Parts: sequence; C-alpha cells; structure tokens
Amino acid sequence: MEWFRATPTTPLVGEEMRVRSTNTKVQCILDTLRRILTVPYHPNTQDLSFLQRAQSESKDDVDVTVAVLSDSESKRYFGRALSKRGIQPVFIQVTNHSKTPLFLDAVHLDPNYYPPLEAALVSHFGDMKSFVASFGVLLVLFSPLLAIFPFKFIAAHHTNQRMNTFFSEQNFPRGFIQPGQTAKGFIFCSLDDGTKNAKIKLLGQDQLREFEFTVPIPGIAVDYEGKPDFLALYGPQQLEECNLVGTLKLKLESLPRATTNPSDTREGDPANLVVIADFQMLLTAFGAGWDVTETISFETCYKTAKSFVLGSPYRYSPVSALYMFGRSQDFAMQRARGTINERLHLRLWMTPYRYEGKPVWIGQISRDVSFYLFTQTILLLNMKSIYIMSSSGYILYSNFVSSLSNRLG
Repeated sequence: MEWFRATPTTPLVGEEMRVRSTNTKVQCILDTLRRILTVPYHPNTQDLSFLQRAQSESKDDVDVTVAVLSDSESKRYFGRALSKRGIQPVFIQVTNHSKTPLFLDAVHLDPNYYPPLEAALVSHFGDMKSFVASFGVLLVLFSPLLAIFPFKFIAAHHTNQRMNTFFSEQNFPRGFIQPGQTAKGFIFCSLDDGTKNAKIKLLGQDQLREFEFTVPIPGIAVDYEGKPDFLALYGPQQLEECNLVGTLKLKLESLPRATTNPSDTREGDPANLVVIADFQMLLTAFGAGWDVTETISFETCYKTAKSFVLGSPYRYSPVSALYMFGRSQDFAMQRARGTINERLHLRLWMTPYRYEGKPVWIGQISRDVSFYLFTQTILLLNMKSIYIMSSSGYILYSNFVSSLSNRLG
C-alpha cells in the first residue's frame, strides 16, 4: 500500500507569505497617508444623465438646447455639492446657423449668476483658519496631529487650483458665437427646485433672438406630478369648443362661483381668474417669479411649521386643497414673500371648454395675511386668505410686465 503525506510548507513558500503580508501592510499605510495628506477631487464629466431632460428649440437660424442639473447630478458632475452653496449649473448649447455672430446674455438668464471662478471659490476645500475655528480646543487635545496639517492644506491648495481650472473649462464660452459654430457649457445660476424658467437672450447685429424654457428638475415631489393626465380629465364628447368670446363668457358664467370643501357643502374662496393656455404654457408663464408647490407629507408639513415658527422663507410649501368640479386643484403655484405667513396662492382647474383649441382654466388666487390651523390635514399650517380681488389684479399686472400675457379680458 502506498502512503501519501502532505508535503510540509517549504521555507520559500513561508517567505512569500511574509513578503505578501508586509506588502499589504505597507499598502494600507500608504493608503492611509494618502487619505490624510491629500484632498481627493473627482468630477465626473461622463455623467450626462441631465441631458435626458434637455429641451430644444430652433428659430431664426439658431438651435438652442437647455438642461438643468439636479442636486445629485451637480454633485457628481462637478465633484462638489453646489446646491448647498445655492448654485445650480444650467447647461446651454447654441448652434448658430445665421450669418451674424451671436452673444449670450448671461445676465438675462440670471442677474445673480456666478462667474465660474466665484462658483469654484465658494466650493473650495477649507483653509487653516476655518479648520481652527471649527475644531477649537480639540486641537490642543490632539496637538501631535498638527504636524500633518501643513501637508493637508498644501494639498487642498493644489486641489482648489484644479477646481478653478475645471470650473473655468466647463463655463459657457465667453465672446461671440460665430456663424456655423456651436458653443456649449454651463452658466452657474441661483438655485431653484421643481422647475426652472430659463430665458435665453442672444444678441446679434441683425436682430435679437429670445428663447424661453421651463425645465423640470428632479428632487422634490411636485403636487401636480401625482395628478392624472390633464388631457384625460374629459372625454371627447365632454369637450366644448367656444371660439366666440361671447359664447365663452356665457359658459364661464355657468361655472361655480367659488371653491368648496370636499363634501361640497360649504363655499370657500371665490373663483377670480380665467387662463387660456396649454399646460406647458402655464408653466412657462407662471414660472417667471412663481414657484411650484410640494405634495403634502410629514416632511413638508414639518418644514412648513418650522418656517412659520422661525419666520423663514419656504418657497415650495404645500398649499391646502380647495375643491371645484368635485376635485382638488389640478395645478397650484405660489409666490413667496418675506415669510411663509405672507405669500400668494394660485390654484387652477381645467374646464371642459376650449378656446381656439386651447384649454380654458378657471382659477383662484389669494394672498395670505393671517394664520389658522387647518384641522383636516395633520400639522399643516394654512393662512387665512383675504385681499382676493387685489391679488388677481396683481397676477395680471405681474405677467403683463413680464410680457407673458397676450390677452386680458
């Protein structure tokens, strides 16, 4: 019978294991030193997911594309949480098919836009002064670690220089867009949630070219996104074309004069506004200066209560539901003032009527001036609405000045 025995570990194999173990320890030490002594910065220019929501328009021999980055997209692309600094990158691409050079007016897009180096500056990694201010007495307890700080802040300085270069490279090119040329890049704008109204103005020798986009931004739950498709509210046999102004007025007079409670047993604020437009035009028209509203949830109710108590603004606070045609508002927006205690509310319901092929909406606009607790929704604070007629005049005036209302009646 042949016996087999395990061969004992040779000295060579044992030596290899010791070498590998030593190399692993050295690598761990090097990795730790790298994390301590360096400042990582890894923007990802391959992440172009925001272009899936891009909007484009072509007119007057010019093609314009606009996309707005969400908070997470901005953090991945630029390597820093720009939304925490109140900055929102807006991607713009312009192709000039005309015969004259064009110039993008960034101030028209956002009077408070950030030049690229300023956007980079507010995103820089901290210096020694800010570090000492943050940790204070803890530095005394861990004073031996002070030896690594010079290396850390030297690394931060070099990383910040890289950031300056990167932001400048990503900025929309300054100067003229020559005939046949395509220019693209980012303008660093003020932060908006839900939707952003982007007005593009291109200056040329022959004429002024203007484009307007209302671009959706992921991140918050906008109330109208959870509603049914507006076009499916009425069947084909329910829709009525009212191409004569007189006919439309008679139809509007037959509609409810005021909103109601859910059971339709008590009247609320009066209906005081009529708008004729498709939904995208509504977003565009009211997107200039008006904000979307978030859905009612525990989180948004908490933010509303916090804003009321602290007297701080909350641009996207939910609005309470008012009812018409047996349903709550199809679409709501608000215009914030100094605090949540004072804001303008806009609620719209689509009617079954059409004028020149466009939907007719009946609306209610009011201004908040005092407070009461809306008991039908837990924790939601709502304001008593008065000054209703003056508010409807305000909305017409503000939109007229913005050159968005082409018919008043």
